Amino acid sequence: MNQYKASIISPCKNEVDYIDSFINQLLNQSIFDECEFIIADGNSNDGTKEKLLEVSKKHSNIIIIDNPMGIVSSALNEGIKISSNEIIVRMDIHTEYDQFYIENCIKVLLESNANCVGGPWAAKINENKIQSAIASAFQSKFVAGGAKSRNTNYSGYVDTVYLGCWKKDYLIEIGGFDEELVRNQDDELCMRIRMKKGKIFQSKEIKSSYLPRSSFKDLFMQYLQYGFWKIFVIKKHKRTPSLRHLVLIIFFLSVFFGFFLGMLIFKILLVTSIFVASYLLSVLALAFAISSKNERIKAHYVTFSILIMHLSYSFGMIIGLLDNIFSFKKLLKMDEISR
Repeated sequence: MNQYKASIISPCKNEVDYIDSFINQLLNQSIFDECEFIIADGNSNDGTKEKLLEVSKKHSNIIIIDNPMGIVSSALNEGIKISSNEIIVRMDIHTEYDQFYIENCIKVLLESNANCVGGPWAAKINENKIQSAIASAFQSKFVAGGAKSRNTNYSGYVDTVYLGCWKKDYLIEIGGFDEELVRNQDDELCMRIRMKKGKIFQSKEIKSSYLPRSSFKDLFMQYLQYGFWKIFVIKKHKRTPSLRHLVLIIFFLSVFFGFFLGMLIFKILLVTSIFVASYLLSVLALAFAISSKNERIKAHYVTFSILIMHLSYSFGMIIGLLDNIFSFKKLLKMDEISR
């Protein structure tokens, strides 16, 4: 493994409250001195860039570059262009990392012979009640749709991984990240890898904890954008990354048309009502099951979290579909690029 070195690329914008913790985690990496760290700043105006420049003066292997486009895809692509090492590792600001995160990324990439490797997408439960409820909902199979990428105990081949690690030459060969996508650029890259018969491998030894949103408003906007940009990935490749991505929009459109037709045909209204009641009871049952295992997690917060994730994601997909007629893209552009 010593013959391979990694370049770590991190998109960043207006992260003054989190950047110190992130830098400390970089410094704590087991092979910090053997790596270069490229942080692409997207025009921060809250003091983040000033902090980064001070850190880069102390550590020559921490490199700060500008990302004038201000989106994740362009940050990653610019970092890839100037990187000097054979392996690329993505690390985001709002994530906590195991001390051996980078070392294990390199090890798994070389040993698995996969084209892309990463760890499980695990949400961190902390003292914030709303954030913990969101994290618990995020990790449940009911929200994840059975995705292996959220199973913290699973190691094996998957359709996508959290963050990611690749050989630089392969990333360039496949075209890097799609800069037309504000969101879902990682899913789209993994989709291209699989379409070209590449392999994506998840290892439970690559450990990190994602810090979810801490308010329902932010959660709503996050999943609204996930759904919106998913449509553009599907449109680009004329296929969906996974059928589970269509389940929610099919469900909610069925409910909408069921109630609409139910105004004319009572039996349809009755069936649709039973359908919706079954869904809501399932959400409540899951919320109480989660809260019963941890007294800090409140069932009503978990319920709100699940409903917001499902509804906003589906609504985002509907808006994405309508974008063929009306352009909503500018309304949904992100101000935060690092999460």
